[in-house]
Amino acid sequence: DVLVGPDGRHWMVYGSYWSGLFQVELDPVTGGLKDPKAAHLHVASNTADKGNPLEAPAMFYHEGWYYLGVTYGLAAQGVKSTYRMVVGRSKSPTGPFLGWNGKPMTEGDSTSLLKTSSPMFGPGGGNFFMGKDGEWWMAYHYYDSRRYWNRDSWGAPTMQSRRVMWVDGWPLPGLPAGANLKPGDGKLAGEWTFQVDFGRIETLELKSDGTCHLGRSDGKWEEKGGRLLLHWPNAEAPGGAWTDTLTIDKT
Repeated sequence: DVLVGPDGRHWMVYGSYWSGLFQVELDPVTGGLKDPKAAHLHVASNTADKGNPLEAPAMFYHEGWYYLGVTYGLAAQGVKSTYRMVVGRSKSPTGPFLGWNGKPMTEGDSTSLLKTSSPMFGPGGGNFFMGKDGEWWMAYHYYDSRRYWNRDSWGAPTMQSRRVMWVDGWPLPGLPAGANLKPGDGKLAGEWTFQVDFGRIETLELKSDGTCHLGRSDGKWEEKGGRLLLHWPNAEAPGGAWTDTLTIDKT
């Protein structure tokens, strides 16, 4: 992948399994290496999985930050694929690219973007772009568990895109383009589908009196600054409650 930065410099990221992902600067006129003798900079590795499986690097720039999107895991196995998308960011085009907790991607750290959630299995190979209307989007492929593929495998390869929101300087994927949404009344009170980190899907009930219910937990909710705050009482939590923060998308 090649990024043309705001200063006109061209950066290429490449690589795959084993040795990791690397970056080099290109000559904007010739398209070749700007300095053939320059060392190729190591920018990311997947230290958690055997064989260092990662590929499909993508660089993009947004409001002072350089981002490196990467796909971890294995593909081309239908619903058995372990692909998942992560991202890191840096104030410099050469990194180090850091995850949300401030550790570098060269040590295997990152921020999760998208991963398996049935019927979407193994999302990866993605990239980011800005539309003519100024909205950001991410495009990627995944394996659809509802469709037969081949060799007795389920999970047909499928392309998909999602609108991207920005929260605290990090890209947050929205719902898939073309999702069949029911028009609402603009009120938050009611029943909502609730899913944390693409895990188990539950029903979240927001009551008009400011209380909320999820599974066996009862708490309180409030809308503040375009976000939904869910407060769950817990004696071991700072301030006596754990708080989930959700970004509200009213489009």
